[in-house]
Amino acid sequence: MTVPPLVWLNRSQPPARRWLEPVCDRKDNVEWLKDHGPDPISWFQICESWNWDFGYDEMTWIMSQPECDPVNASYILFMGALGEFEETREADGRYDLFDFLQLIVQNWRKGFYTRNLIDAHSGQSSFRASFLNEQSSYLDHIERFGENSIWTLPDAAYGPFYGVGREVFGRYFSRDGFIFER
Repeated sequence: MTVPPLVWLNRSQPPARRWLEPVCDRKDNVEWLKDHGPDPISWFQICESWNWDFGYDEMTWIMSQPECDPVNASYILFMGALGEFEETREADGRYDLFDFLQLIVQNWRKGFYTRNLIDAHSGQSSFRASFLNEQSSYLDHIERFGENSIWTLPDAAYGPFYGVGREVFGRYFSRDGFIFER
């Protein structure tokens, strides 16, 4: 198994104390996710920390699950640099990214994301600030292309998302295409 440079569990600890190991080989990530059942909080952590240079298979699988939290779907879509996209799939040749983001848009339009556990709109967390910043950029994009843009979402996709007051701290996260357990 090829692993990224070893990561400290707690950066204040010396490196010799405890190292994190991936839960599986990179090529087995989606199967591992399937085998570990619904975990919307960890799914959010995996997506939020995912390095998009390693593709979209894991995030595509997560965004296709009925248990995917609406905050996860919106945040990943907002982060997808949609302001850079034109109105057509062929605009920049990044078909895999375009198709991944369109999957999220289509799921929102079908009313797919309904199980809100994550709180994105209360408190003063850095995540809240990041979410609102990404949301604002996305809305700027929609304003440039108009209401009939292929990126237009239903109102529900913008929140507010108050969840059930759960902290956004899942059991798993990602780094360099690998999934790790905390």
